[in-house]
Amino acid sequence: MTVQSSDSHFRYDAFISYAHRDNETGVISAFHAQLEEFLASSLRREPSVWLDEIFLTPEANVGSAISTALKSSAVLIVVASETTESRKWCRDELGWFGQGAEYETMGFGTERVNLVYMPFEDHSRLPRFAKHLDDAHQLVLDPNCTQLTAEQDYDEHKAYWNQLYGWFERLSERIVRVQTAFAKYHPYSAVRQPPR
Repeated sequence: MTVQSSDSHFRYDAFISYAHRDNETGVISAFHAQLEEFLASSLRREPSVWLDEIFLTPEANVGSAISTALKSSAVLIVVASETTESRKWCRDELGWFGQGAEYETMGFGTERVNLVYMPFEDHSRLPRFAKHLDDAHQLVLDPNCTQLTAEQDYDEHKAYWNQLYGWFERLSERIVRVQTAFAKYHPYSAVRQPPR
């Protein structure tokens, strides 16, 4: 499904919050690349999905750069794992996004916060905040499916790829709804996408 998007009213379509330990295999970097590829087709424009390893520069004030990026993001994607809640940056990012999200004035509640999960052994060790968010379409990232390289990969992992792209489609629709609602409340605030 292609979703027609209006001019962007946020610098970033999405911000990915994750614990660096969870990206040791590159699964979150691959998720980021897959998401941007999907959104480019779905939104009919070049998307901008914030991931620290791409957008943070060595000379940046980390806290300020992250806080600013969160406030400039249409949606937040939290990669929840058994280690997320113990990471200060992950907790701070969720709080900073909530402070700048304008949930109530736009009528979205927590729809702007989206969860994906790392594989987990013990559900009780997942972050507490994850239990309060919409989880109807739970997506657990598969570290063995970082790219779709051949027909046999699709056939072997068909259920995962279908779930992943279904999740991307729902996220794309949310981004458009948030952009549209924000434009209604802030009609003169369109921003240009950052250079890549």
